[in-house]
Amino acid sequence: MYKIVVLILALLVSNTSQANLISVIDFTGNNEGVEQSFDFAIDGVSVNVSAWNANVKSNQKFKKKWRQVDSNYGVYKGSTGLGVKSNEKDGVDLDGGKKNRFKKDPDEGLLFEFSELVNFYGFFASDLGSDDDINLSLVEFISPGVIKTTDIFVDIGSDEDEDLFGVFPGVQGLAFMVWVDGKTDDVRIDDIGFTRVPEPSTLLLLALGIIGVRFRKKI
Repeated sequence: MYKIVVLILALLVSNTSQANLISVIDFTGNNEGVEQSFDFAIDGVSVNVSAWNANVKSNQKFKKKWRQVDSNYGVYKGSTGLGVKSNEKDGVDLDGGKKNRFKKDPDEGLLFEFSELVNFYGFFASDLGSDDDINLSLVEFISPGVIKTTDIFVDIGSDEDEDLFGVFPGVQGLAFMVWVDGKTDDVRIDDIGFTRVPEPSTLLLLALGIIGVRFRKKI
């Protein structure tokens, strides 16, 4: 029995230490153009990135709610990171729009959907200028194509590039929106950082299984 307890504790420690390792997905490098979405994977976790539009007023009230960008456009993956192309005349950076011009110049967001529950630590935003700011929201799917967002931080900016944006000790969830709403906002997302969340219920079942096999052998 002592050996079984030691084994279970070892499994718990091993799983927890693995879960606490920060995984970083780098979006820079090859220029792959515009797709409706991109899929990435690291350390057994996959991430789908899609492009979304909204029209957000200065008081953070939504004049137009989030909706996914039309299939003819979407996420831009360039050599310096991710952006959004919303229409034929739109550029390929993640940029904010002008009020009352939702169709031609909307506010843009990148939605990161994880294959499992994670602690999201933040991201690296490049091309930040003194007029730029950026937002992070936790996302919940109400139904296919319909989302609810809860702001984690709003209007964070800097004169220089910011690394991982300081959301330590992490925000737990399955989906997150990185977005901009100011007409002068114009950035790229270079990477994201997260950790896997341990699954206590899975470990408990494994432990009970080991104990069960042990007692079965004694009968």
